Amino acid sequence: MAFDYFTIQALAQELDEQLRGAVIDRAYARADQLSFATQSKGEWFYGVGGRDGVLCLRGDVWPGDWNAGTGPEKYLMRARIVDVDSERYERILRLRLERRDRSGRLSHGVLVCQLIPNRVQFILHREEGGEVLGIWGGARGGAVVGQVYQAPEPAGRLLPGIDPPDAWNKLLAGAEADVEKLARRHMAGADATVVRELSFRARGEADRGAAIWAAAVAAYNSEVVLRAFVWAEGDKIHCSALEPHRLQGSCESFERVGQAIW
Repeated sequence: MAFDYFTIQALAQELDEQLRGAVIDRAYARADQLSFATQSKGEWFYGVGGRDGVLCLRGDVWPGDWNAGTGPEKYLMRARIVDVDSERYERILRLRLERRDRSGRLSHGVLVCQLIPNRVQFILHREEGGEVLGIWGGARGGAVVGQVYQAPEPAGRLLPGIDPPDAWNKLLAGAEADVEKLARRHMAGADATVVRELSFRARGEADRGAAIWAAAVAAYNSEVVLRAFVWAEGDKIHCSALEPHRLQGSCESFERVGQAIW
């Protein structure tokens, strides 16, 4: 699925609220999939990389035949989830982990969830030194096991409400594309669905460029609410934590982001 800015922010908060402080006691992995469950939480982490990547918390029963093998998922076993946070400019969230080995020595790691369209990938690396321990979901030119983790090149997008309107106005002045295409290309975590909604919220204004920026500032700086919406538009099913006001209620609302995704 496509993870837009609003869905990633809400999902990170949901993961943090549900998993912070929990200890991983079950893990399962394949080449493009990583899942784990904890001792104290009923819901479990489910990630699939690649073109049709998925990340959510699932509430169904953990499959009885899913066990940790000898792959890098073994490093997750007995690790405590310290916290979960997300970037705002890039489509990335991170789970910080700590783990004691059998001698009692404490080590720290980071599970990076790169939710980039068509290239979803999960990367586990050491916090100190950045050595990559495991990768789930392939991506050309991406991380390599045994090497130091390098974050993807920044997309260079604007964050409405953080970046000044002058930066947006400069893009407008030199643009050959229409305003909606410009917003999709240059606003952080924006896709066609987000831009359609911003365009709807900016309706009726003569200056489309200024109106869409103002609608984006309001949306990007609103409080993160743990809910998500699913609807059919065109020939596709869409999911987002940005409420589609343009549909006037013709969507299904979920109290949890993971429920909507799964």
